Amino acid sequence: MASCSNWLLIGRSALNLYLQNVFTRERINLPVCRRLTIENSSSCLWINERTRDYVVACSSKQGCLFSCKNGDVKWLCHIGIECAYVTYKDGKLYVYTFDRCIEILDFLSGDLLVQGNPYHNHPFHIDDSHPKSVVITSSGELFIVVTFKGVNNRCVDEILNRSFNVYKMNLDNGSWERVYSLGGEMLIFGHGVGIKAPIKDVNGWGIKSDTICFGGDEDDIFPSDRYSRTTNCGVFDLATGTQTSLDVPFFKSFWFVPVYEISDHETGFFF
Repeated sequence: MASCSNWLLIGRSALNLYLQNVFTRERINLPVCRRLTIENSSSCLWINERTRDYVVACSSKQGCLFSCKNGDVKWLCHIGIECAYVTYKDGKLYVYTFDRCIEILDFLSGDLLVQGNPYHNHPFHIDDSHPKSVVITSSGELFIVVTFKGVNNRCVDEILNRSFNVYKMNLDNGSWERVYSLGGEMLIFGHGVGIKAPIKDVNGWGIKSDTICFGGDEDDIFPSDRYSRTTNCGVFDLATGTQTSLDVPFFKSFWFVPVYEISDHETGFFF
């Protein structure tokens, strides 16, 4: 459902939600939430590796937003917020609502709505028919990412598995403007936060700053021909609008994380 660092949020049902460390197999059980429907829900996870402090947020397919943090014995339902997408960074929960606005909840102040939220009265009305997500970079910049599937790139005469338009709000006039950069960072699509990346492609995979790494969904990974199952992982370059495909020998790919070594600026890639 979601991941953070070495941890996964796993939900077999709303009655069996837990966090699990993929390397140590340590498990943290979460309270039961009978009102939460996990199918097609938007979820995010943050956890401190040292203290095991954590925050989990999930929205049901009806848009009800629930959150839970360490020490809670039950989930908190945030009444009045209809959530389409959610992400978390630096103590704040960023919620893209069904009415196309962005609400911010401050967990450091007790799950309170942030007053003076600059995005509150500026709904996003661009590309209404396509899925959207919210991205927060390490420097705190907020972007809205619009996702397209099967787009024809006329420049290189190919069909792209994924294509992305990125927008940032002009804080001076409140308008959403398309941009072609993530502030020098890279996005792992679906994780909601940007990470620092090398300026230039290192291994020929296209992984560098101002790109979006994405994995295939179930429809892509399991086509009608059962004997030609391939994943549709790739890297999308915002500046050029081109895609680099990644051939990964797995039937499913939900969690893939670039790993950087500071020395010699080498880049690895874990699936």
